[in-house]
Amino acid sequence: MTEIGYYNYYNNTHRMTVDKPKDWYQQMVDRYNSDELKAKDENSNPYSEYNLSVRALDEKLADWASSVRSKCKNEAEVRQYLSQKYWGVDGIGYTKKFDDPETYAMYENDYNAICFGTVGGANRNDPRLNNPTQTLESYEAGQIKDRHDSISLNMENLLKNNGIELSANDNLLLSFNPYNFGVNVSGSDNKELLSKLTDLLSGTKNSQNLMYYAMNLDSTINGDSLAKFRAYQEVKKYTDLDLSQLTLKDGEYYTSDGKALAELLKEGIENSSVGLEFKGTAYNYTKELVDRVAQKGWYSIEDLKISIAYNQNNGFYTLENTWEI
Repeated sequence: MTEIGYYNYYNNTHRMTVDKPKDWYQQMVDRYNSDELKAKDENSNPYSEYNLSVRALDEKLADWASSVRSKCKNEAEVRQYLSQKYWGVDGIGYTKKFDDPETYAMYENDYNAICFGTVGGANRNDPRLNNPTQTLESYEAGQIKDRHDSISLNMENLLKNNGIELSANDNLLLSFNPYNFGVNVSGSDNKELLSKLTDLLSGTKNSQNLMYYAMNLDSTINGDSLAKFRAYQEVKKYTDLDLSQLTLKDGEYYTSDGKALAELLKEGIENSSVGLEFKGTAYNYTKELVDRVAQKGWYSIEDLKISIAYNQNNGFYTLENTWEI
């Protein structure tokens, strides 16, 4: 069986080159089953119906694609070979993707399998893929369930890998500090367990990811509180300053030594990795958030309150409802 994985077989200068075939599907599996808390939708769920069908197509095409590579010296010959296979001509026009979308999809996926070792993102019009038509409602419901199942599995693995065992009666409530991503954990009589889990999560990428996941589930978030949180994080990102500690004077924020936050933001964004064409947008977005907070004052706006619950049976769930698995 030919090894499955991305590889730039014809050294296409517009595609990434790797030392050996990179099995992105296996990497997806490893990430999905890890203890890094991350809500994943269908595109990142290796066990979704679609991704399983893409993997099956990769496996089906692997040996055939290898044999074609042994016959074709370059990508032009690959295209010629596939044009003959599907349309009986040496070359095709790109109108085929509109005139004959299913056959063009097979052509395109075959091309990627030959030249790059995998169909990759795949053209979904390929009839060899199990890609049933869904209503918008069923698609969105599936996305919600995928995200819930994946991040709940990550939490289960995190607990297991750190020797934390919940009892059937433990219903954990995780509440977040929106500024430093600290976590307060309650809901168990086992104080040692709560302390260990609090230390394990607080201030980490996991607590940040989990807080954002909980935010996406909460439809009751106050707009001013959200702006306050975002303003704090953006200012911290570009200037490393704590917005709550700055002095507000005449509607503008200043540091203790009199430097205007607006100017420090410009300098920070200018020196950041933000693309040149987006620096102005980044500044305007952050300044609008800061101005919104300045208009009412830091302590006049309620802090963002975000929490989420977790237990063995349901995984993560909101306080308003539980997941029925």
